Amino acid sequence: MLLSLIFVATMCVGLVSCGDDDEENSNNPLIGAWVQTETQDDYSWQATYWEERFVFNSDNTGFMSDKGVFSDESKNYEDKVEFTYKIIAYVPDTKIGIVEIIWKTGGVNDYDFSIHGNKLVLGDRGTYTKQ
Repeated sequence: MLLSLIFVATMCVGLVSCGDDDEENSNNPLIGAWVQTETQDDYSWQATYWEERFVFNSDNTGFMSDKGVFSDESKNYEDKVEFTYKIIAYVPDTKIGIVEIIWKTGGVNDYDFSIHGNKLVLGDRGTYTKQ
């Protein structure tokens, strides 16, 4: 009888300790595409349309793309940098956290973030809208 109880207790502990990776990702508030845009007059050096996009994937990879459109089309540009990321801290009740981004081109940045509806404030980078 005692051996049976030990066996059942061991199985329960084993089942509880095995988490589901999908559960971790369902708690990741960053997953998705977040876009920041700006439209302005062209003063020869400024873009008439500018877009920065962060995409956070469920497998902790992502990319940041950057696009500028000028009235002088020869100045147009587009860039994309891939990264991996890790949420260092997150408080679901306040939707405030810290994310570490490891750029494939080298370098690491930690950003404070907060989410308000469909808006993401990402450190000093600004406010992004979820797409």
